[in-house]
Amino acid sequence: MKEQIKSTRGKRVIKIIIAVIVLVHIIPFPINKQFETFEIKLDDDTYMDECTVSIKGKYYFNFFTKDKFVGKIIVSKYPLTNWEMNSIKVTRLLKGDDAYLSYRNKTYNEDDKRWHTERYALGYLMTNTLFNKIAIGIIANDDYPDNSERKGVEGWWGTADGYMIVPSAKTRDEAIEKINEWSIFD
Repeated sequence: MKEQIKSTRGKRVIKIIIAVIVLVHIIPFPINKQFETFEIKLDDDTYMDECTVSIKGKYYFNFFTKDKFVGKIIVSKYPLTNWEMNSIKVTRLLKGDDAYLSYRNKTYNEDDKRWHTERYALGYLMTNTLFNKIAIGIIANDDYPDNSERKGVEGWWGTADGYMIVPSAKTRDEAIEKINEWSIFD
């Protein structure tokens, strides 16, 4: 009799665990975060350009592969981030496997009666689960040295001279400290 009760309890516990895993995997978590922050240039101590980073969307946990984020990551100084963003796969580590931030804009051309899609990349997102730690490496372009008018065309990004946004940092020194602490460049 006691063995049958233990067996029944064990089955219930297993069923509850499986149900929780399925629900967490299927039901997304809403994300709505906003940071008043700034962009820095890694090789220029004087460059610091203020901006706002907004993250809005749904976060899907996945126990067997990378998590997924569907929504928008908007950086106020880059108008292209208001376009539709491709979904991204989020790792649980900050280094080694960043997400490519790319945006697309569909427009209808009356002349040729066709839809045209513009696709541009902003940069690379380095984050962990639920965006608790975030760093964005901005792709630069030689045509726009200060990056202000850059529409998002393909360019370069470097660990020595690239542009970075670390939303949780309050100062440039704190941003550099977090980049080093999180071992983003290792």
